[in-house]
Amino acid sequence: MNRIKDVLKERGLTQKELAEMMNVSAALVSRIIDGNPTLETLHKIASVLNVSVSSLIEESIDFINCPNCGVKLRLIKN
Repeated sequence: MNRIKDVLKERGLTQKELAEMMNVSAALVSRIIDGNPTLETLHKIASVLNVSVSSLIEESIDFINCPNCGVKLRLIKN
């Protein structure tokens, strides 16, 4: 699952604005976001948004389980 929608929301951008920044149609951006974009496409989007490719595909982890006791721990992001 890609995180393009999440990154757009974090940056206050719409899919239409991303389409304009990439010089493609809004329909194409919608298909990219809802589909399985190629690595080349992810590189283009990352470049336009000035983010890493990994930030477009990695899910944010807010909790982990302690490997010793199994307690659920919340991660604090700096």
